[in-house]
Amino acid sequence: FWLKSLPSKFFELRPLSTTDIAGRGFPPSQEVKKMLSRPLRPFAQRAASAAYLQAPQSFGRQSQTPAFSRHLSNVTQELIESRATAAKQELVVLAQAFARYDGDGSGALNHEELKLALQDLDLPSGEVDVHQLFSELDVNKDGTIELSEWLDRLPKGTKVQVVDKMNRAGGYVRFQIPDMPVVYTYTDEAPMLATYSLLPVFRAFLRMGGVKIVKRDISVAGRILAHFPDKLSFDQRVDDDLEALGKLAKTPTANIIKLPNISASIPQLCAAIKELQAKGYNIPDFPSDPKTEEEQDIRARYAQVLGSAVNPVLREGNSDRRCAVPVKQYAMKHPHKNGKWTPDSKSVVAHMTDGDFFGSEKSAVMEKVCSVRIELVSESGETTVLKAKTSLLPGEIIDSSLLSVQKLRAFYEKELENHDPDTLWSLHLKATMMKVSDPVMFGQAVEVFFKPAWEKHGALFKELGITSSNGVGDVYAKIQGHPKQAEIEADLKACYDSRPPLAFVDSRRGITNLHVPSDVIVD
Repeated sequence: FWLKSLPSKFFELRPLSTTDIAGRGFPPSQEVKKMLSRPLRPFAQRAASAAYLQAPQSFGRQSQTPAFSRHLSNVTQELIESRATAAKQELVVLAQAFARYDGDGSGALNHEELKLALQDLDLPSGEVDVHQLFSELDVNKDGTIELSEWLDRLPKGTKVQVVDKMNRAGGYVRFQIPDMPVVYTYTDEAPMLATYSLLPVFRAFLRMGGVKIVKRDISVAGRILAHFPDKLSFDQRVDDDLEALGKLAKTPTANIIKLPNISASIPQLCAAIKELQAKGYNIPDFPSDPKTEEEQDIRARYAQVLGSAVNPVLREGNSDRRCAVPVKQYAMKHPHKNGKWTPDSKSVVAHMTDGDFFGSEKSAVMEKVCSVRIELVSESGETTVLKAKTSLLPGEIIDSSLLSVQKLRAFYEKELENHDPDTLWSLHLKATMMKVSDPVMFGQAVEVFFKPAWEKHGALFKELGITSSNGVGDVYAKIQGHPKQAEIEADLKACYDSRPPLAFVDSRRGITNLHVPSDVIVD
């Protein structure tokens, strides 16, 4: 019984001597001594050794009787031979699988080929990490997995699954389209609490129905690493899970649990880069003012991580944000009541009335298949093509709008001048949800609020690479140690004193509403 139920792990056990067996409480019979000394095939000898290693000690004195010894010898010999045959067959299948996965016929598996192999094996979620497995299999650290490494170092359970694939396929290893699991997005802010608390509940619930749930990393750190594989070692490289999810979201079988993620501002991006570098990841610094072709390429890669890089990709597919009908019905039956807005309240919500996106918006419905281009026409009449071609279908709506920076600055100045001194002044923008416009609007507010200091030190700010769209926090960070640090900080303080009281994000650390764009979000 215990010999038949041996796990595949027994292939990795070393042969035991008679001394080893005696030390386990099993005085070996003469038949067993002969068996261990007989030149059996290596896997058969390991099977015999493992059999005694796994044997329960509850046999007691019965295990020492001649009759039991003869019976055990006959049964063991028969099973050893069958296991040796099975082991030989398994070696053949593993070698055949290796050849199948070695797509380029190089005689070794590279990182991508191992990934395909694991996908074909359809391993349970969380049990095998492709980067970790590659590192464990690659004993000689040459960046490939040779046949001997493949056969000797596959983790527990993998060999059996390869054999099962072989058997179910009727004698050969085949590839198949796996069933679609539920995808749980791994993020890097407050939802991490859900990853530790809610994810186990999901797993337990889905396990009852035989449904898999897998994690996909869409965190800022994960997105950064995915765009710099050429800067990382083999074991540090990660897949571009966001790109994979974007493709998955367009399929009918997509089932993605999307958690809130960070829409990274440049300060957040730089902080993440610094933390990853400290952990040994050789990724480049973010070039704030790229000059060389290499720096422009680095900047373009990081641009794919900035702002709302996640939601547009996932919502391009079949993402449905509509409320469920029962929830709608409940809301209509029990409407939420807002608090009373008393007449003596000093709170005021101010907005532009002219020159903003709303006032300039134009839209058109396409009557037939066509294409359009986006142009910028300057006051001098010079035309710059911003986007050469956008294809449209019949019935599609194209919408455009623009905002006047001059009128935006005038609006900010007016509200700062007319603000009630007894109330806090606060800026609210979806500052990182749009990669282009909102950080600029935020930066204009920073420049207007600190206008005297910005006009006085503008040349130095440009020299230090300070940009208003990163917030006033960028100023404090980049003037550290500069001869004019004290002077600039005094000028900034004078602006605080002359302007309305400003709302704080963290008053204990002096972080205001204008320090970092990612702190100024209305969702």
